[in-house]
Amino acid sequence: MTSGQLVPVNALGGALIVIQLFIATIIIILMDDMISKGWGLGSGISLFILVTIVKQMFAMAFSPFTLPGSVIPYGAIPALAAAIYYAIGGKLTYLMSILYQVNLPSLTGLIATIALALIVLYLELMEVSIPVALVQYRGYRYSVPLKLMYVSVLPIIFTAYTVYLIGEGLTLLWSAYNKANANPLLNWLACAHMTSVGLVPCPNSLLYYFTVVPRNIDAAYIAVHIIMYAVLSVVFAIVWVNLAGLSAEDQAKYIVQGGMHIPGFRPSPRVIAKFLDRYVRMLTIISGLIVGVIAALGDIAGVFGGGIGLILVVEIVIQYYTLALQEQLFEIYPGLKRLLGKE
Repeated sequence: MTSGQLVPVNALGGALIVIQLFIATIIIILMDDMISKGWGLGSGISLFILVTIVKQMFAMAFSPFTLPGSVIPYGAIPALAAAIYYAIGGKLTYLMSILYQVNLPSLTGLIATIALALIVLYLELMEVSIPVALVQYRGYRYSVPLKLMYVSVLPIIFTAYTVYLIGEGLTLLWSAYNKANANPLLNWLACAHMTSVGLVPCPNSLLYYFTVVPRNIDAAYIAVHIIMYAVLSVVFAIVWVNLAGLSAEDQAKYIVQGGMHIPGFRPSPRVIAKFLDRYVRMLTIISGLIVGVIAALGDIAGVFGGGIGLILVVEIVIQYYTLALQEQLFEIYPGLKRLLGKE
């Protein structure tokens, strides 16, 4: 409740919220199971994430409704039209106010959403090709692609939740022990002021840097936020690669089990892993760094749906586009589906 995201509820309200979350979880699981059994493409969870984020983006871009106490629409495009209308009448204040707004749709956020989406799309399509040869087909050669965005979006999700949980912990510390901001030691950890627009952390407090885009944002916060996201994302990327079967050893094992080898190297998992290690290690660090910086910049610039949401949308759209092309290819060449073991 201290973070402003929840409101006080009684026992009945709390029980209804738990029941609602339980039913929603069951629906998502059933939807994912139905789609994965052949009643659709991709994953039901991915589809739910995509629709949720796109809905938020659409509202932030086109919502014609106004917030209480405002005469400018909530959506960035209607707000721009209204601001131009008022500017023609001599009121430039509204036009200046929509250039950048913390945690609200703005013209900067609209431009940043388009620009970062194109950048993420370009980076998602970049890959490093590893030459391999098929042993059972007399050494037929082709390339195995390793994406530049090797670790995808999961490390930045872990990063965001780590920052969020630490921020919530510091907020609870402030609420329980330092609400008057009278303790010098606790002020360094958690200092804040409750205002009409919500909780505003003090700039000299650790809580300030673990708050996702505070209203009193400054240059120091921008620098620390980007560096913190980049470092944590790289750390989680390294951890995730070793846990998710994406390490050089795992890739080498897949290559050998698939009856392939790298020309010029013995078909040994240890030898191939040593060759792949330099690529996998570099791709892990670079991809973790890229998603961390993009997510941080997206949050600061006010990207619609958030920096992480934007990366997720681009990745899921590419995934569905690839699946649609694959299904089209299977319809043209039915034997290919049997050859690849998709039946």
